[in-house]
Amino acid sequence: MIPTPEPRSHEHRRAGARSALGSLLVHAVGIVLVWATTAWRTPPPDFVSYQIDLVSLPEVVADPGSPVVEAPPVAPESTPEEVAAIPEPEPEPEPEPEPENPAPDPTPDRSAATRPTSARPPDAETGTESSDEIDVRIEGLRRDYPVYYNNIILQIRRCFRWAGQGTPETEIYFVINEDGSVSDARFVLQSGNPSFDYGALGAVECAGQPGHFGPLPDDLPFDRLPIRFNFRPGNDGIFR
Repeated sequence: MIPTPEPRSHEHRRAGARSALGSLLVHAVGIVLVWATTAWRTPPPDFVSYQIDLVSLPEVVADPGSPVVEAPPVAPESTPEEVAAIPEPEPEPEPEPEPENPAPDPTPDRSAATRPTSARPPDAETGTESSDEIDVRIEGLRRDYPVYYNNIILQIRRCFRWAGQGTPETEIYFVINEDGSVSDARFVLQSGNPSFDYGALGAVECAGQPGHFGPLPDDLPFDRLPIRFNFRPGNDGIFR
């Protein structure tokens, strides 16, 4: 049996399909090549123009954690003729030291004891309290504090030792402080007998030792008791 040949139109269609497929492949390859070439090329940069305006700069806010460093002010230049020389201050003269008053000798001059004193020095000159003030205090002490008053006489009598002749008389001023100590003991009237006079002064200083007079009474209206004590032979002494 002889095969029947296919119609020519069918072959023609098959050849057209192959041609179209090849053309499609060629175009696809071309598109891929064009795309690859374009991807590898770097696009040109876009140039941006900036306009800068010159204006005054605002204050810079410093970082709280860093100190602000201020630039030192620039001193204006001046010519030597414009700057006047400032004279240096003259040193102040040192004050002259005041002359020191010599401290009084606590020990009376024994040579003066040989000169009898017939009159008491004025109260203003001796620096002691007036006799009237002392009398008022002693009278109040004798009336209101008889025990303390009598103890003063007792302690001075125990400390006073004199066995000479004659009738000398001396008067001692002293102050009994709040704690019972004695200060400011000195002569108001001297007899001219050094043994008697300094024996009386020593008796006052002895009685002012701790444990003799004792502190002043607590309710006494003053914190110091000035006394003038008169020494005479044959008696226990009297207040003045």
